[in-house]
Amino acid sequence: MNDRRTGDGRWMRAAIRLALLGATLGVALDRVHVATGTIAYSSPAMFGLTWWVPLLFGGAAVAMGLARPLAERLTGRTEDHMTKELTAGGAATGLAIFVLAYLASALLALPSFLVAAVVSVLFLCAWGTSDGTALGFWLAFLTATIGTGVEVALSAAGVLTHHARELAGVAPWLPPLYATGQMGLGAVGKRLVDARP
Repeated sequence: MNDRRTGDGRWMRAAIRLALLGATLGVALDRVHVATGTIAYSSPAMFGLTWWVPLLFGGAAVAMGLARPLAERLTGRTEDHMTKELTAGGAATGLAIFVLAYLASALLALPSFLVAAVVSVLFLCAWGTSDGTALGFWLAFLTATIGTGVEVALSAAGVLTHHARELAGVAPWLPPLYATGQMGLGAVGKRLVDARP
């Protein structure tokens, strides 16, 4: 019973840390997108960002970060050989590659499909270093689909504009960027929930 309470506390602490990570690092990275003209919000409140950006990024970080440990439990892969033992270095590497992919999407002066190719390679690097499982690959695909769908809807609603709009009004590098984010944040979430004290 005591172990169960400790486990439940880990999930709550992980959610809080992930929300803070999304509301700080995520917002800072989104600010880079705004500063470089990669995206624009229709009603910016401060620094070119709209008021709800920290809430959106905080919520997304929680969902992406907890998806991996939750999916491992739902599929019974918490202890099997398909689930890689994740070190703090592996989680940090996954997150660092996500930051690099985000910066590449903002700073590379290349056609958007070439930027998508670069971000896709970075996704494969993040997957290889911080996950490497079929489950992780499917989570990345699901995250890319949902995240891109949300941004397509925001774009269609007129609250967000992408400079490159070749993929249903958003940039074609967006799906691999979300997939890379799942690798980085999923690794951090797994580490926060599963790491032994």
